[in-house]
Amino acid sequence: DKALGDGVKVAADFSKADRILALDCDFAGTDPQGPVTAFFDRRKPEGKRYEAKADAEKMNRLYAVEAAYSLTGGMADHRLRVAPAQILKVAGEIARQLGIAEAKGADAVTDANLLSWIKPLVDDLKENKGKSLVLAGSRQSAAVHHLALAINIALGNIGEGKPLAV
Repeated sequence: DKALGDGVKVAADFSKADRILALDCDFAGTDPQGPVTAFFDRRKPEGKRYEAKADAEKMNRLYAVEAAYSLTGGMADHRLRVAPAQILKVAGEIARQLGIAEAKGADAVTDANLLSWIKPLVDDLKENKGKSLVLAGSRQSAAVHHLALAINIALGNIGEGKPLAV
């Protein structure tokens, strides 16, 4: 992982993630983040399967911010297409809205359309603290990876029994 340094690997546990944000991360295709079977298991809304199961078994929600169409983005409940250079700006704005100090150096998003997409996402992530997962793609800079890590830390998503393990 670019944010944690050489030799440190993070593994996503999609079974514990009710909300997932993919920052140009095609985890269903070219950016493996760990076993994705649990993600797909929680994308099956048919039948009464989810009414009878525990809350952890309910359907997850996927947000994707990406520059080019991907398999993951195609499955997203909410997809934001931006220019490649905007991924860092969007990640920084998400972190800023969460009150993360690392975001202070990032350029602010001023576009009303972007802000109207980001605000509900941030609210949803706040409502699902400890049950969300933010992933940065392999093509992204170390800065995007650092922001994704900072967001996961701020939301309490890392640790035993959480969606992200180191």
